[in-house]
Order: sequence, then structure tokens, then C-alpha cells
Amino acid sequence: MYFIKYNPLKEQLRERSFTDRDGLPYYILYVAASTFLLGFPLTRTDGLEVLSASINSIVVILGILYAYRKNGGISGYDFMQKSIVLGWIVFFRCFWLFFLVSVVFGYLAKKALGLTFGSSTWIDIVESALFIAFYSQRLGRHIQDTNKLLGEQENTPDAARNAAPVIL
Repeated sequence: MYFIKYNPLKEQLRERSFTDRDGLPYYILYVAASTFLLGFPLTRTDGLEVLSASINSIVVILGILYAYRKNGGISGYDFMQKSIVLGWIVFFRCFWLFFLVSVVFGYLAKKALGLTFGSSTWIDIVESALFIAFYSQRLGRHIQDTNKLLGEQENTPDAARNAAPVIL
């Protein structure tokens, strides 16, 4: 893994000798660092935000490794491409459910416990970690579906619904 030099990395990419397994550490570091930095407060902190950013980064790493395994591990293909393309759709579909659940649950839980709204609490940490875990599970499931052969999918109940129309 390169941290400073990028010419050898560019050469591997140019020659198409860079595998999904080679890119996995870069992908994990990129997504985990982005998750941590997005959750890390730039102003004051009471420590809860740092804890939340750390927990979410760990859950993201575990989620990526889970999805990578569902892609077939080292024998899988196009993991990062699948993660980004399918990940967008999975995120968009999960976001609305998560938003509704977190608003209702967060409101009720904070009200019942007498916690203030707008400040980070352990409830927010649990909600975000659960969302990331649920998202990772759904993404892994959809990535796994891309590895099945066409004949394997014909026996599933969704096969008729998802079948492409035949154009003569």
C-alpha cells in the first residue's frame, strides 16, 4: 500500500494489474476516514461526538469487510464499483426509512428520558451505528446477488418479477 508515492500505483492501474484486494485497504481507509471526519466536531466537543465518530468508523470498516465477503472475497470482482453504484441506491432507499424511524424513535426516547433535542446523546450514537449496520447488510445482500449465475436466480420468487423483457 502506498501512502506518498503514486506513480507505482498509477502504473498498476494503467496496466490493469491492480485487483479489488489491492484496492480494499484504500477503500476502507477512504470511507472510514470520511465517516470519522464528517462526525468529528470542528468546534467544541464534550467527547460524545468523538465517540460517535469513532464507533461509526469501526462499524463502517466492519460493513465494508462484510460486503467484500458477500462479493466473494478475493475471488470476487468489481467490488468498489458495485459498492458505489449499488450503495447509492441502497442508501437512498434506506435513508427514508432511517429518517422516519430515527425522528420518531429519537423524539420519543429523548422525550421519555428528558434529554435535550439538538445535542448528541447515546441514542444518536446507537441510531447511527444501527443505520450503518443495516445499510451494510442490505448492500452486502445486493452485492451478493450480482455474483449469482443467471440459472441460479431463475429459481427465486423474485426472478419472474426482475426478469428482463425479451425483445424479438
